[in-house]
Amino acid sequence: MIEALDVWFSYYDKDVLKGVNLKVKRGEVVVLMGRNGAGKTTLLLHLNGLLKPKKGEVRFDGSKIKYDKRSLFELRKKVTLVFQNPEDQILAPTVWQEVVFGPLNAGIEEDSAKEALKLVGLEGFERRLCSQLSLGEKKRLSIASAIAMRPEFILLDEPTAGLDSFGFKSVVKIVESLKGDGKGIAIATHDFDLACKVGDRFYYMEDGKIIYEGDEIDLELAEKIGVRIFYESYKARSNRSSFCKNNA
Repeated sequence: MIEALDVWFSYYDKDVLKGVNLKVKRGEVVVLMGRNGAGKTTLLLHLNGLLKPKKGEVRFDGSKIKYDKRSLFELRKKVTLVFQNPEDQILAPTVWQEVVFGPLNAGIEEDSAKEALKLVGLEGFERRLCSQLSLGEKKRLSIASAIAMRPEFILLDEPTAGLDSFGFKSVVKIVESLKGDGKGIAIATHDFDLACKVGDRFYYMEDGKIIYEGDEIDLELAEKIGVRIFYESYKARSNRSSFCKNNA
């Protein structure tokens, strides 16, 4: 389990996380929602040690994470992060070079890269130039690069941003497969429909604080904090349901 315990963090003199508590368990999908600037991405960056709390702590399986180079290397093999913009993550010229880079550096066999490409639907793309991929394909490649490390937890920052319905469905399928494989998943998103499809537990953030936690999500509260409400959510509202619960 990954835990954020009373985490505070500031950019310069502005507090962007204010006493945040969050848990992510293996085999569950935690969805973190809130408007831009609420602190969602900053919180994800703490969960694999890319940022260090000003106060509070992050724990992995009950032990406080350490921030020396070797400890962070070991942590990031177990907890991988996929950025919102794949251009911030993809560095290699070809699909194969990109997805195999992490495993080779971590001493993991190449088969993990092949398995990851198959899972995200990019099998046969190995020789393709990354620069020639569509946005959806680049997002799936970024996820494949994370999966190829065979982590225990995967952190996804706005995985459906900018995608059409086909891209949305592919992300849902990938998340469901990872959950079925026992991975712990944390997703920061504005996408209420994604939350409804894959979420097991939900956190709402506003102004650097967690203002709601539960296994149900409230449509009206989601709207108030800036979450985008799409077709499936409106359909739920037309059925006079205030909640979308456990993959409804």
